[in-house]
Amino acid sequence: MLRGDKEVVLSAIEQSDFALHYAEKGLQAEQDVVLKAVSNEGMALEYASDELKQCEEVVFAAVNQNVRALEFIPEDWKQDKTFMLDAVSVNGKALDYASGELKQDPEVVRAAITQNGEALCYADTKFKTNADFVRLAVEQSGFAIHSADQSFLANKEMILVALSKYQGVFQYIPEELKCSKEFVIDALRVNPWVLEYLSTNLVADYDVLFTAVGSKRNLKSCLKEKLSSLTQKQVIQLCSRGGMNAQGYLNGDRQFMLAAVSKDGEALMYAARELIHDREIVMAAVSQNGEALASGHKQFRADKEVVLHAVITCPSVFKHAALELREDKAFRAEVAKVAGPDALEMADRQLKIR
Repeated sequence: MLRGDKEVVLSAIEQSDFALHYAEKGLQAEQDVVLKAVSNEGMALEYASDELKQCEEVVFAAVNQNVRALEFIPEDWKQDKTFMLDAVSVNGKALDYASGELKQDPEVVRAAITQNGEALCYADTKFKTNADFVRLAVEQSGFAIHSADQSFLANKEMILVALSKYQGVFQYIPEELKCSKEFVIDALRVNPWVLEYLSTNLVADYDVLFTAVGSKRNLKSCLKEKLSSLTQKQVIQLCSRGGMNAQGYLNGDRQFMLAAVSKDGEALMYAARELIHDREIVMAAVSQNGEALASGHKQFRADKEVVLHAVITCPSVFKHAALELREDKAFRAEVAKVAGPDALEMADRQLKIR
């Protein structure tokens, strides 16, 4: 029968995680077959022979793939400190399957949270109130702070350690810290992605936003989303603080200006000199407000695609297009198609082209 054909079963294991379940018992007792199965899906250990469920090589291969495979090991192994130390070193969450006594053992718990900080949730309560163990856990995984005693969510130092690994922790800290400009700046210094969780008022604060942008991390999508929650006046205020030589200012930062002009195209008039040469920024600006064409570098007034995007939102801006475009009959027809004939008439009347 095919269930007893080793080559067929090995092939099936490559296709299905639990093919070992359907193999004949003889093959379920062959170590190479079982190793291949548990390496693909640790839970396949359930279908291994009793003898192989007590083979450390097989068990560790299974645990390495899926820690839940420990459900199928002998109960006395869960009380064996040497075995559990090895298990938690492979996957810290193996602590969940350790005996109650071992969950109180500092050596075992330390090994577990060193491998995976989130294993703290399986440790005895005494470790969840111990600052040294909590710090070790959150240094591995910021999310581990949720398993610690609640008092640590009010501990600034511990929160910053957790935030350095996982910005989502910010959602759960006390309101007074969420609203504290000083603390928020400290948080952004350890993890700029905390920006994602800040209130509109804090995003509108120049120092706060500058701290995030100054990290030089790729915050483009986050910045665009957060700036969309601000008023156009707030965006302009953020942009207008620096001059044309804007090194060290928000308006000299490319990703910030890209987000700013996407909110309000007029922000382009405050962009640093080098950024008004940036086609992506200029395109984003004119797509939001066609009048921004006048603020971009003059080279874009001869760029057909940029001009077309500009006239869609502001037909009268055709007057700023390069002379060769204003006189190009084919292009004038494109402008009339997307912006209406008034765009041509206004430009012709104001510039007396006709």
